[in-house]
Amino acid sequence: MSAAFQANAPSDIKQALQERTTSFEKSELLLNFLQTELLPFLKVNQESDIKHHESLFNLGLTSIGSAEFTVKLENAIGVKLNSSTLFNFPTLAQLQMHLLSLLDGSQARQAKNRQPQGSTVMPHEDQVKAMLKRKFGI
Repeated sequence: MSAAFQANAPSDIKQALQERTTSFEKSELLLNFLQTELLPFLKVNQESDIKHHESLFNLGLTSIGSAEFTVKLENAIGVKLNSSTLFNFPTLAQLQMHLLSLLDGSQARQAKNRQPQGSTVMPHEDQVKAMLKRKFGI
């Protein structure tokens, strides 16, 4: 297993993804997780045999394996997936990008739900300066 993902169980991936601060870190972690967890569902010998742009079905994924992996993935990352997810995103690269977009949307909704009602998000200093310059020429 890659050094990027050292969690003991698939359930650790959800927390590990939330702790990553950059898109690159999340992307690498998710890719390593997917390679590790997909291996038993494919007819390849090692993670490095899983090519990023080759159909997982060409690598031996079956319809039943797809359904089982989808459930396993839902439980691990905490995002609801359609039963056709792996058919719509059949390569490792496509699946990774799709999951990252779902995770980013899920985290944005969670952050919005945690914001106290009536509170406002403070704009970044650069945004304030730009707004003042536009409106008042300051």
